[in-house]
Amino acid sequence: MPHLATALRTTLMMGSLLALGLTSSLAARATTDQPDALTAAEDKPAPRLISQDGLEVLLYPLDRGEDGFKVITVVRADGLKPFVTETDTYRLTFGPHVSIGKLSKTDAYPSAMLQTFTGGAHCCTVVTIVTARAGQLQAIEVGTFDGGPPDTFPTDLDGDGIADFRLRDDRFLYVFASYAGSWAPPRFLNVTDGQVADVSARPGFRKQMESFAADAKAACADLDNSERNGACAAYVAVQARLGSFAQAMETVTPFVNRSEDAPLPTGCRVDAPLGGCPENQEIRFTRFEEALQWFLTRTGYIG
Repeated sequence: MPHLATALRTTLMMGSLLALGLTSSLAARATTDQPDALTAAEDKPAPRLISQDGLEVLLYPLDRGEDGFKVITVVRADGLKPFVTETDTYRLTFGPHVSIGKLSKTDAYPSAMLQTFTGGAHCCTVVTIVTARAGQLQAIEVGTFDGGPPDTFPTDLDGDGIADFRLRDDRFLYVFASYAGSWAPPRFLNVTDGQVADVSARPGFRKQMESFAADAKAACADLDNSERNGACAAYVAVQARLGSFAQAMETVTPFVNRSEDAPLPTGCRVDAPLGGCPENQEIRFTRFEEALQWFLTRTGYIG
């Protein structure tokens, strides 16, 4: 039971460190220069301390094992019980990456965003927020996303006092084009009251949506691009967010690549996760418009 053994070892070790006050001495010896991840020589990993506005994040790497490093992460703030977690990472440069900021301008304490990159050509960054709630530091899993970690803590983009995570809707990848040909619409998330909410439809993001739609529309109309359907799908999705689904569908219709090798998603007659439809319930689409309407319904862009 390796996971149980690891958890027990971590609990005992961190319990001892906290009880003896050794995290303070580790923090005193930790490197505090940038960047925000463990970039020390991997044969001699050293702890690193990231500190801002009264919040401290101590990254303490354990010895390298067969599958990479284990990193103990301790998040601390005065008056709150420290939060401790263990993260697996193949390379120390893959994280955890740390940035600190406030989720809301009214927060008494800043929060820490921890990001670990799994490696690979297209995937994935695991994003966790450690924030103060009900008198203690708690972890909130924001999600797992394509690509590398953002450089900085999210900022308030729409002026409502809440930090906005600007991401891409990875559900569009590979659906109407290859990865390289796919266009993923912007996606905006808030973390409030311990919950992650998709707030992409709010009016405050309209200008950013319109800017993306203009670029996607131009790419959709490029008849020299055999993978233009990826851009067409993303354009219609964003216009649907803006209340113009029918008009957008009419706009892209003349530009759709209708060749047999242009990919289309497989629909499902029952409620099942995307890509998880029972074989006898599959719907094979022959037209881009039908496939896109089904896909946008399943992903919440249209009702």
